[in-house]
Amino acid sequence: MVEWWYYVDGDREVGPVPKDEFQSLVDIGRIGPQTMVWKEGMESWLPYSGIGRLPSRIEGTIRCVECQNPFSQDELIRFNDVYVCAACKPIFFQRIKEGVPIPGVRVYGTFWIRFGAWFIDYLLISIVRMTLGIALTIVTALTGTRQPYFGVVFSLAWFVIQILVSMPYFVYFVGKFGATPGKMALGLKIINADDSPMNYGVATKRYLATILSDWTFCIGYIIAAYDDEKRALHDRICDTRVIKK
Repeated sequence: MVEWWYYVDGDREVGPVPKDEFQSLVDIGRIGPQTMVWKEGMESWLPYSGIGRLPSRIEGTIRCVECQNPFSQDELIRFNDVYVCAACKPIFFQRIKEGVPIPGVRVYGTFWIRFGAWFIDYLLISIVRMTLGIALTIVTALTGTRQPYFGVVFSLAWFVIQILVSMPYFVYFVGKFGATPGKMALGLKIINADDSPMNYGVATKRYLATILSDWTFCIGYIIAAYDDEKRALHDRICDTRVIKK
């Protein structure tokens, strides 16, 4: 029978987490002695150090995320929220490069894989926009509209169509699934900085922020290639991250 655990991360409860994954989080220091934990059968939440288990950081040492051996902090290399020893460094970063999930480690979506996801989304949205654009053209042709201001009205209608297609698309999929179909296809997911999932409020804010990335001649997107956490301008504004699942 699988043993499920829960723990508190900041202001939120995380879980259920299977025992093996929970132990991995302990080993890398993500769950420390004062982290509140609970599992079925316990009467109440307790700090991890109070349930008869040794914390991962013992007497000033920290466990390497790969070999699990304890080291002093100055003997380890820090990567995000975890530590790796010199001997394990090559295999650790090879696993990161290959996209192998490591407990406690975020693998960020690179600029080019994010571009691929955007391209897929662009194609899907363009199909819908093109269909509606053709319908709009046919309707205006059948009505025989010839007013001087027809071009302005047509352009305005076309702009509204683009917004009405793209905004619900991005807000719905990001708010509900944390990823658009393009990101899902390439194994990407959008999260908040504290690892909490997306919601419709953040999804709406993020969509509006992408407009700024567009208005900066796409520089807002390009900066993701040079950011340590692969954040585009709209990620910085909304404090979100795009990671590999």
